[in-house]
Amino acid sequence: MKLQTERLNDPSIFLAIEDLEIAARGIVEGSMLGVHRSPFTGFSCEFESHREYHLGDDLRHVNWKLWARTDQMFIKQYRSDTNLQLYLALDASGSMGTGNGPSRKWNWSTRVAAALAHLAISCRDAAGLVLLRNGVFEHIPAQVANGQFPRILSALQATSSQGLADTSLGLDQTIHLCARRGMVVYFGDLFDNENNAIRSLATLRYRGHEVVVFHLLDPWEIELPNERELEFSDLETSEKIKVSTASISSAYADIVRQWQEGIRKRCEGEGIDYFLCRTDRPMIDALLDFLGTRLGR
Repeated sequence: MKLQTERLNDPSIFLAIEDLEIAARGIVEGSMLGVHRSPFTGFSCEFESHREYHLGDDLRHVNWKLWARTDQMFIKQYRSDTNLQLYLALDASGSMGTGNGPSRKWNWSTRVAAALAHLAISCRDAAGLVLLRNGVFEHIPAQVANGQFPRILSALQATSSQGLADTSLGLDQTIHLCARRGMVVYFGDLFDNENNAIRSLATLRYRGHEVVVFHLLDPWEIELPNERELEFSDLETSEKIKVSTASISSAYADIVRQWQEGIRKRCEGEGIDYFLCRTDRPMIDALLDFLGTRLGR
Protein backbone atom coordinates (compact mmCIF):
# COMPACT_ATOMS: atom_id res chain seq x y z
CA MET A 1 0.00 0.00 0.00
CA LYS A 2 1.48 3.33 -1.07
CA LEU A 3 0.28 6.17 1.13
CA GLN A 4 -0.37 9.75 0.15
CA THR A 5 1.12 11.36 3.23
CA GLU A 6 -0.96 14.52 2.89
CA ARG A 7 -4.10 12.43 3.60
CA LEU A 8 -2.86 10.88 6.84
CA ASN A 9 -4.66 13.57 8.88
CA ASP A 10 -8.00 12.20 7.67
CA PRO A 11 -9.50 10.16 10.56
CA SER A 12 -11.45 7.92 8.19
CA ILE A 13 -8.66 7.00 5.76
CA PHE A 14 -7.99 3.55 7.23
CA LEU A 15 -11.66 2.82 8.04
CA ALA A 16 -12.45 2.74 4.34
CA ILE A 17 -10.04 -0.19 3.95
CA GLU A 18 -11.99 -3.37 4.67
CA ASP A 19 -8.93 -5.62 4.61
CA LEU A 20 -7.52 -5.39 8.15
CA GLU A 21 -4.04 -6.50 7.06
CA ILE A 22 -3.77 -3.77 4.44
CA ALA A 23 -5.04 -1.19 6.94
CA ALA A 24 -2.51 -2.33 9.55
CA ARG A 25 0.38 -2.18 7.11
CA GLY A 26 -0.73 1.26 5.96
CA ILE A 27 -0.90 2.62 9.51
CA VAL A 28 2.61 1.31 10.19
CA GLU A 29 3.96 2.68 6.90
CA GLY A 30 2.58 6.11 7.66
CA SER A 31 3.69 6.26 11.29
CA MET A 32 7.20 4.93 10.60
CA LEU A 33 8.03 7.50 7.91
CA GLY A 34 11.48 8.80 8.76
CA VAL A 35 11.97 6.31 11.62
CA HIS A 36 14.92 3.96 11.13
CA ARG A 37 14.83 1.71 14.17
CA SER A 38 12.29 -0.40 15.99
CA PRO A 39 10.48 1.21 18.95
CA PHE A 40 11.01 -2.09 20.77
CA THR A 41 14.82 -2.19 20.38
CA GLY A 42 16.67 -3.01 23.56
CA PHE A 43 13.58 -3.83 25.59
CA SER A 44 13.77 -7.55 26.12
CA CYS A 45 17.45 -8.16 26.84
CA GLU A 46 18.37 -9.59 30.24
CA PHE A 47 21.07 -7.69 32.14
CA GLU A 48 24.11 -9.81 33.07
CA SER A 49 27.23 -7.69 33.79
CA HIS A 50 29.23 -4.55 32.98
CA ARG A 51 32.24 -3.73 30.81
CA GLU A 52 34.19 -0.53 30.27
CA TYR A 53 32.78 1.99 27.82
CA HIS A 54 34.50 2.21 24.43
CA LEU A 55 34.17 5.09 21.97
CA GLY A 56 31.22 4.42 19.69
CA ASP A 57 29.21 2.34 22.20
CA ASP A 58 25.48 3.06 22.39
CA LEU A 59 25.02 5.63 25.18
CA ARG A 60 21.58 4.18 25.95
CA HIS A 61 23.35 1.23 27.61
CA VAL A 62 25.62 3.30 29.86
CA ASN A 63 24.98 2.73 33.58
CA TRP A 64 24.64 6.39 34.56
CA LYS A 65 24.06 5.62 38.24
CA LEU A 66 27.37 3.75 38.34
CA TRP A 67 29.05 6.65 36.51
CA ALA A 68 27.73 9.08 39.16
CA ARG A 69 29.32 6.98 41.92
CA THR A 70 32.65 6.12 40.26
CA ASP A 71 33.15 8.82 37.61
CA GLN A 72 33.80 5.97 35.14
CA MET A 73 31.61 4.88 32.26
CA PHE A 74 30.48 1.26 32.06
CA ILE A 75 28.23 -0.41 29.52
CA LYS A 76 25.51 -2.81 30.61
CA GLN A 77 25.94 -6.23 28.99
CA TYR A 78 23.04 -8.52 28.35
CA ARG A 79 22.63 -12.26 28.43
CA SER A 80 20.89 -12.53 25.09
CA ASP A 81 18.87 -10.53 22.61
CA THR A 82 15.66 -12.42 23.28
CA ASN A 83 12.55 -11.35 21.41
CA LEU A 84 10.16 -8.86 22.90
CA GLN A 85 6.90 -10.41 24.05
CA LEU A 86 4.12 -8.04 22.94
CA TYR A 87 0.76 -8.82 24.53
CA LEU A 88 -2.23 -7.01 22.99
CA ALA A 89 -5.28 -6.95 25.29
CA LEU A 90 -8.56 -5.58 23.88
CA ASP A 91 -11.88 -4.86 25.56
CA ALA A 92 -14.48 -6.42 23.23
CA SER A 93 -17.57 -5.60 25.34
CA GLY A 94 -20.68 -3.83 24.10
CA SER A 95 -19.60 -0.30 24.99
CA MET A 96 -16.74 -0.60 22.48
CA GLY A 97 -19.39 -0.55 19.74
CA THR A 98 -20.05 3.16 20.29
CA GLY A 99 -19.52 5.11 17.10
CA ASN A 100 -20.62 8.74 16.77
CA GLY A 101 -17.48 9.85 14.95
CA PRO A 102 -15.85 8.35 11.85
CA SER A 103 -15.13 5.08 13.70
CA ARG A 104 -16.58 2.75 16.28
CA LYS A 105 -14.20 2.29 19.19
CA TRP A 106 -13.88 -1.42 18.43
CA ASN A 107 -12.94 -0.84 14.78
CA TRP A 108 -10.40 1.80 15.82
CA SER A 109 -8.77 -0.46 18.39
CA THR A 110 -8.59 -3.51 16.10
CA ARG A 111 -6.78 -1.56 13.40
CA VAL A 112 -4.25 0.00 15.74
CA ALA A 113 -3.71 -3.31 17.55
CA ALA A 114 -3.17 -5.05 14.21
CA ALA A 115 -0.67 -2.34 13.25
CA LEU A 116 1.30 -2.92 16.46
CA ALA A 117 1.26 -6.68 15.87
CA HIS A 118 2.55 -6.17 12.34
CA LEU A 119 5.25 -3.78 13.57
CA ALA A 120 6.44 -6.19 16.27
CA ILE A 121 6.43 -9.29 14.07
CA SER A 122 8.22 -7.49 11.24
CA CYS A 123 10.96 -6.67 13.79
CA ARG A 124 11.17 -10.40 14.70
CA ASP A 125 9.49 -9.81 18.05
CA ALA A 126 6.72 -12.02 19.41
CA ALA A 127 3.11 -10.79 19.43
CA GLY A 128 0.07 -12.30 21.09
CA LEU A 129 -3.57 -11.39 21.63
CA VAL A 130 -6.00 -11.43 24.55
CA LEU A 131 -9.67 -10.53 24.01
CA LEU A 132 -11.71 -9.50 27.05
CA ARG A 133 -15.36 -9.23 28.00
CA ASN A 134 -16.51 -10.78 31.24
CA GLY A 135 -13.03 -12.28 31.56
CA VAL A 136 -10.74 -13.63 28.82
CA PHE A 137 -12.62 -15.36 25.98
CA GLU A 138 -9.84 -15.57 23.35
CA HIS A 139 -6.10 -16.00 23.78
CA ILE A 140 -3.34 -16.35 21.20
CA PRO A 141 0.04 -16.86 22.93
CA ALA A 142 2.83 -14.51 21.88
CA GLN A 143 5.01 -16.08 19.16
CA VAL A 144 7.20 -15.16 16.21
CA ALA A 145 6.13 -18.24 14.25
CA ASN A 146 5.04 -18.17 10.62
CA GLY A 147 1.33 -17.48 10.41
CA GLN A 148 1.16 -15.61 13.72
CA PHE A 149 0.09 -12.31 12.16
CA PRO A 150 -2.74 -13.94 10.14
CA ARG A 151 -3.90 -15.73 13.32
CA ILE A 152 -4.14 -12.43 15.17
CA LEU A 153 -5.94 -10.77 12.25
CA SER A 154 -8.38 -13.67 11.99
CA ALA A 155 -9.28 -13.45 15.68
CA LEU A 156 -9.81 -9.69 15.48
CA GLN A 157 -11.95 -9.95 12.34
CA ALA A 158 -14.07 -12.75 13.81
CA THR A 159 -14.87 -10.75 16.95
CA SER A 160 -17.51 -8.08 17.46
CA SER A 161 -18.07 -5.82 20.44
CA GLN A 162 -20.90 -7.20 22.56
CA GLY A 163 -21.84 -8.26 26.08
CA LEU A 164 -20.96 -7.02 29.53
CA ALA A 165 -17.50 -5.99 30.62
CA ASP A 166 -15.53 -6.97 33.69
CA THR A 167 -12.23 -5.41 32.75
CA SER A 168 -10.45 -6.13 36.01
CA LEU A 169 -11.39 -9.84 35.87
CA GLY A 170 -10.11 -10.08 32.32
CA LEU A 171 -6.88 -8.29 33.19
CA ASP A 172 -6.40 -10.45 36.30
CA GLN A 173 -6.62 -13.50 34.04
CA THR A 174 -4.27 -11.84 31.56
CA ILE A 175 -1.61 -11.59 34.27
CA HIS A 176 -1.32 -15.39 34.26
CA LEU A 177 -1.17 -15.52 30.44
CA CYS A 178 1.84 -13.19 30.22
CA ALA A 179 4.42 -15.71 31.38
CA ARG A 180 7.50 -13.95 30.05
CA ARG A 181 8.28 -10.34 30.82
CA GLY A 182 7.28 -8.09 27.95
CA MET A 183 5.00 -5.24 26.94
CA VAL A 184 1.25 -5.32 27.63
CA VAL A 185 -0.82 -2.91 25.52
CA TYR A 186 -4.43 -2.51 26.66
CA PHE A 187 -7.20 -1.02 24.49
CA GLY A 188 -10.45 -0.10 26.24
CA ASP A 189 -12.78 2.63 27.51
CA LEU A 190 -12.38 1.79 31.25
CA PHE A 191 -16.08 2.35 31.89
CA ASP A 192 -16.94 -0.64 34.07
CA ASN A 193 -14.54 -0.19 37.03
CA GLU A 194 -11.44 1.82 36.28
CA ASN A 195 -10.08 1.53 39.82
CA ASN A 196 -9.90 -2.27 39.71
CA ALA A 197 -8.66 -2.19 36.12
CA ILE A 198 -5.78 0.14 36.96
CA ARG A 199 -4.91 -2.02 39.96
CA SER A 200 -4.69 -5.05 37.66
CA LEU A 201 -2.58 -3.13 35.15
CA ALA A 202 -0.32 -2.00 38.01
CA THR A 203 0.16 -5.66 38.99
CA LEU A 204 1.41 -6.36 35.47
CA ARG A 205 3.78 -3.43 35.86
CA TYR A 206 5.08 -4.70 39.20
CA ARG A 207 5.79 -8.07 37.60
CA GLY A 208 8.27 -6.45 35.24
CA HIS A 209 6.11 -5.75 32.18
CA GLU A 210 5.97 -2.44 30.42
CA VAL A 211 2.30 -1.46 30.35
CA VAL A 212 0.63 0.85 27.83
CA VAL A 213 -3.00 2.01 27.95
CA PHE A 214 -4.82 3.26 24.85
CA HIS A 215 -7.90 4.86 26.44
CA LEU A 216 -10.62 4.84 23.77
CA LEU A 217 -13.35 7.48 23.90
CA ASP A 218 -16.00 8.44 21.37
CA PRO A 219 -16.40 12.22 20.75
CA TRP A 220 -19.94 12.14 22.21
CA GLU A 221 -18.58 10.47 25.34
CA ILE A 222 -16.25 13.44 25.83
CA GLU A 223 -18.64 16.24 24.88
CA LEU A 224 -22.39 15.94 24.34
CA PRO A 225 -23.75 17.14 21.00
CA ASN A 226 -25.54 20.46 20.91
CA GLU A 227 -29.07 19.04 20.64
CA ARG A 228 -32.20 19.75 22.64
CA GLU A 229 -33.05 16.18 23.61
CA LEU A 230 -31.47 12.80 22.84
CA GLU A 231 -32.16 9.21 23.82
CA PHE A 232 -29.09 7.23 24.88
CA SER A 233 -28.99 3.43 24.95
CA ASP A 234 -26.54 1.41 27.07
CA LEU A 235 -24.87 -1.00 24.63
CA GLU A 236 -24.22 -3.54 27.40
CA THR A 237 -27.53 -3.50 29.32
CA SER A 238 -29.91 -1.96 26.69
CA GLU A 239 -31.11 0.53 29.30
CA LYS A 240 -32.37 3.76 27.70
CA ILE A 241 -32.47 7.30 29.02
CA LYS A 242 -33.68 10.59 27.51
CA VAL A 243 -31.56 13.65 28.22
CA SER A 244 -31.87 17.35 27.49
CA THR A 245 -28.25 17.97 26.56
CA ALA A 246 -28.49 21.75 26.52
CA SER A 247 -28.94 21.85 30.30
CA ILE A 248 -26.11 19.48 31.24
CA SER A 249 -23.52 19.64 28.46
CA SER A 250 -21.10 21.99 30.24
CA ALA A 251 -21.20 20.13 33.57
CA TYR A 252 -20.96 16.80 31.75
CA ALA A 253 -17.81 17.86 29.87
CA ASP A 254 -16.18 18.97 33.13
CA ILE A 255 -16.96 15.68 34.87
CA VAL A 256 -15.61 13.63 31.99
CA ARG A 257 -12.47 15.76 31.83
CA GLN A 258 -11.84 15.26 35.56
CA TRP A 259 -12.52 11.51 35.29
CA GLN A 260 -10.16 11.09 32.33
CA GLU A 261 -7.47 13.22 33.94
CA GLY A 262 -7.75 11.16 37.12
CA ILE A 263 -7.17 7.96 35.13
CA ARG A 264 -4.17 9.48 33.39
CA LYS A 265 -2.57 10.55 36.67
CA ARG A 266 -3.18 7.17 38.29
CA CYS A 267 -1.65 5.35 35.32
CA GLU A 268 1.39 7.60 35.25
CA GLY A 269 1.75 7.23 39.02
CA GLU A 270 1.99 3.46 38.51
CA GLY A 271 4.58 3.79 35.74
CA ILE A 272 2.01 3.00 33.04
CA ASP A 273 2.19 4.83 29.68
CA TYR A 274 -1.20 6.43 29.04
CA PHE A 275 -2.61 7.68 25.73
CA LEU A 276 -6.05 9.25 25.33
CA CYS A 277 -7.42 8.14 21.97
CA ARG A 278 -10.42 10.00 20.55
CA THR A 279 -11.97 8.05 17.71
CA ASP A 280 -12.40 11.24 15.70
CA ARG A 281 -8.62 11.70 15.59
CA PRO A 282 -6.50 9.97 12.93
CA MET A 283 -5.33 6.52 14.03
CA ILE A 284 -1.88 7.47 12.88
CA ASP A 285 -1.70 10.08 15.65
CA ALA A 286 -1.95 7.38 18.32
CA LEU A 287 0.93 5.46 16.75
CA LEU A 288 3.01 8.63 16.47
CA ASP A 289 2.39 9.41 20.16
CA PHE A 290 3.40 5.86 21.05
CA LEU A 291 6.47 5.90 18.83
CA GLY A 292 7.52 9.28 20.14
CA THR A 293 7.41 8.02 23.71
CA ARG A 294 9.28 4.80 22.88
CA LEU A 295 11.96 6.33 20.66
CA GLY A 296 12.50 9.26 23.01
CA ARG A 297 13.78 6.97 25.77
